[in-house]
Amino acid sequence: MAPLVLAQVITVEGGRPRECSETRAASANVWERAKSPELRRYCEIMSLAAARLAAASAGKDVLALLDEAERVVAGRTPTLVLRGRALLRTRRTKEAFDVLEKAVAADGQALSDPAALLAYARAAARSGAEAKARGAYLSLMPRADLLPTEERSRTYFEAGLHSMRSGAQGLPTAVLAFREMRRDATETWADLGKVALALALDRQGLREESASVLGTPRASDVVRALALVNVIESLENGASADETEALRAMVLERSDPAASRAAWKKFLEKQAANAPYRAHAESRIGTPVRRAP
Repeated sequence: MAPLVLAQVITVEGGRPRECSETRAASANVWERAKSPELRRYCEIMSLAAARLAAASAGKDVLALLDEAERVVAGRTPTLVLRGRALLRTRRTKEAFDVLEKAVAADGQALSDPAALLAYARAAARSGAEAKARGAYLSLMPRADLLPTEERSRTYFEAGLHSMRSGAQGLPTAVLAFREMRRDATETWADLGKVALALALDRQGLREESASVLGTPRASDVVRALALVNVIESLENGASADETEALRAMVLERSDPAASRAAWKKFLEKQAANAPYRAHAESRIGTPVRRAP
């Protein structure tokens, strides 16, 4: 699937529908305010819902606000977009994906806000719509700088993981994503980006460059990071939970070769016979490994 084509003009900025911005601009005119009391109330509710989502408020609270917004002004696409994001927050993933799909069908610019597009990518990935997830992540990469720092790092990580899943043809994009991931990242995400980049380069056959990138990271820190909840979530968003073992194997190769080989074996046991990186993993341990039944 080709990346989603997005307009340059953001129609829902931070969750605020375009018509709400227009209403706010006209707020000094008493006659304009009198003509659209329902729209003004709708905009107030949507602004509050968007603010709560941005502040990581409980999704259920936001869903209640959106129910109220729908009663005031029904059938608006921005309501669907925020509802999809709130459903994802409450882990109602398939519902979130269906709602966001409905929003896109109603308005091709519905996902112009990066946070909305990220929610769509994650909901698609977790719903098994891998091609749509990959397309969304590819569309999001040029605009990921508009996201908060950690979400930006996670977005590049998840985009790179999706690209690697497509095989050798996805590795150049994965390398780009992991390079970007390390820029302005916190120490945890920068270390993970370094290991992921080394893995992608190694899979391209660029072993010297991979070794140079990997350097001598604190392996214990990276192994601990791979057990963090938000890192596990990002691996799942990237449809790549099994890559945990490959990342662990890469970072342990110098400090604990035996543990590294064990991790490569675990990785291989989870791979199908025709998985794209079986040969690479087997080359790291020097022997074929049978997939677990």
